[in-house]
Amino acid sequence: AQHGLTLPFNVVLESVRIGGLVATGSHGSGWEMPTLSDLVEAIEIVNAAGELICYRAETHGPQVMNAVRVSLGLFGLIYRVHLRVQPNYRVHQCDVRLPLEVMRQQIAALVPAHEALDLYYWPYQKVVTVRMWDRTDAPSNVAPTRNTWQRRLSHSAFAVFHGWEQAVMRTWPKTVPAIAAFNYRWFPHHNRVTDVVEVVHWRDAIEMLRVSCVEFAFQLDADFATFQRAWQDALDVIDDFATQGRYPFNMTLNARFIKCSDCLLAPALGPGHVCYIEILSSAE
Repeated sequence: AQHGLTLPFNVVLESVRIGGLVATGSHGSGWEMPTLSDLVEAIEIVNAAGELICYRAETHGPQVMNAVRVSLGLFGLIYRVHLRVQPNYRVHQCDVRLPLEVMRQQIAALVPAHEALDLYYWPYQKVVTVRMWDRTDAPSNVAPTRNTWQRRLSHSAFAVFHGWEQAVMRTWPKTVPAIAAFNYRWFPHHNRVTDVVEVVHWRDAIEMLRVSCVEFAFQLDADFATFQRAWQDALDVIDDFATQGRYPFNMTLNARFIKCSDCLLAPALGPGHVCYIEILSSAE
């Protein structure tokens, strides 16, 4: 950012480091955007013999690069990563609430129509937030918020408040639907033009909480049939737990859609496009 450059996509968190993101094939959001590992132009690794090796496609070939880009540490210790960046740009971000059934009817058309589209669902709600953004040359109409004391203060306050909510939900699990409805009511919705980094790194409050996270990836059919089945399966499991008086899912279910990866160990490996579904819950 200091040099007017940006990654075209990134993870939401900011406390993580590039080495870990690359080694695990982490992803952001974007219909034509693969994983962060696919942005690696060169990577320097210290191997078991203590040698510093710089891997590049020009010297080691594309197949080796597709192995080393997502290596899970198997090649050695990552020392330096050279990433493909681009000049900073602005996007128009629009967040809308849609009834669940409307979202499911429109999702196959909505996702390819935007540079990026995310879904945010709170358990036991009948609506879902659809977050969309696209590049624009329009001037920014909001002030940057990422590094302001107001944002740090508000997110710190949220983290403390949600810590109390977690204690309530663990003590009285049947309060989960009501607390989820309350939290979703206060979930921020934007219609703004701002730098892409502001849209990507928007949720640092989650880094102040203890949460459990599980995520899975699957290839998308042209008609999004695999998404429809996965989404319905998730809702069915949530409902089945509720009928047993159990509420293990109490934060958010997030869905993101990306282009498939060339990296051999990436969960997104393969042709076409991939959907990632992530489930966050309070950790006991």
